[in-house]
Amino acid sequence: MTHQGAITACRHANGRDWWIVSPERFSKKINTFLLTPYGIAYQGDQVLSDTLLDFSYAPSFSPDGQWYARTHIKSISMWKAINYAQLIPFDRCSGTFGDPITFTFPYEDSVGIVSIIFSPNSRYFYALCYTSIWQGDLTAPDIPASLVRVARYDPTIIDRNTPLTFGVGFLGPDGKIYIFDGRYNFRSSVIHSPDSLGLACDARYASLMKPSCTGMSVGNMPDFNLGPIDGSSCDTLGLDNPLSTHTSDYTKSAPLEIYPNPSTGHFSVNVPSQNGFLAVIDMKGQHVRTISVPRFKMVVDVSLPAGAYIITYYSDDGKIIARGKVAVMGN
Repeated sequence: MTHQGAITACRHANGRDWWIVSPERFSKKINTFLLTPYGIAYQGDQVLSDTLLDFSYAPSFSPDGQWYARTHIKSISMWKAINYAQLIPFDRCSGTFGDPITFTFPYEDSVGIVSIIFSPNSRYFYALCYTSIWQGDLTAPDIPASLVRVARYDPTIIDRNTPLTFGVGFLGPDGKIYIFDGRYNFRSSVIHSPDSLGLACDARYASLMKPSCTGMSVGNMPDFNLGPIDGSSCDTLGLDNPLSTHTSDYTKSAPLEIYPNPSTGHFSVNVPSQNGFLAVIDMKGQHVRTISVPRFKMVVDVSLPAGAYIITYYSDDGKIIARGKVAVMGN
């Protein structure tokens, strides 16, 4: 049986065909099909070492095809739940899976995990829970121990009469992760640098205003950029590999949102969902102020005398995350 979007796909290591995987509910068994230009053929089932997680609304493969992710919500009561995640190694050449890594997230009331989305370089994964976003490092010796919260919802920010939470999302072609609430509203959250460790990923809560009131995303589509694994035993079709890696530069700092701009001396700065500080520089290059930003603070109120300023947001480790300019006209 399949249920709740359990079927997903990953390109074969030859760069042309596709593996289609369909887990069986409440079991250790996963069925595999091979899609080629000549049709689709059942390849059989594989019994894993651990039971597959159910309630996985959006199972996903990492961009490099080496990991397969599933999620599960275990309800304790109407208002309490435990979030589970499962990461399973995958061999694009043989279409077989390794031993699952299954773990839970720190407990929070009334939350439910929606999906896992991988960073463009496939090193990090992001677990989208109802009120938090967690990052994990797939290269860590102990993957569950690498979990760090990189964003949290703010109940004071209201969109269509309710606080905005974290729901469905997707990895965009620009290398950013876009996250929607799942209900109809105007705001979305964005992870600007998902290839960066910890809070430097620049997760911004409710920072993107959509032109219309929508609630759904395009979902976790198969990665059509994935090409053959050059030099592998499955690289038999003579295809080149121009699109198999994400080569765009995603490390440039994003602009700070400053409003109103120009201002009469008092303005607000939308900052990333993390702790850090704002550095204010005047047009003479002189440092005029440092403003500390608490962890998961979303909006910072600033007052400055008349003049033009460059405002830079730094993460706790001193990395430049975002930068903007503001003109203060005075009263």
